[in-house]
Amino acid sequence: MVIIRAIGWVRERLGIHDVAHKRISKPQRIADLIPELRSPLFNNIIILVNGRPATKDTVVNDNDEILLMPVTSGG
Repeated sequence: MVIIRAIGWVRERLGIHDVAHKRISKPQRIADLIPELRSPLFNNIIILVNGRPATKDTVVNDNDEILLMPVTSGG
């Protein structure tokens, strides 16, 4: 089961309240697992898989964890 976590507006747009779980039987691209990410709205987000940088084309396996978050800036 893939665990999907999202932060900020990304969570709201995807409708993920806390954590989402998706069962997969074979490796899949993140964009195929979460089709909403194909929208231009999600072109500038940070994606991590198991704590490592990823893209929408990254292939995930069962038991992976995806974190989706908006880009932030400040200083």
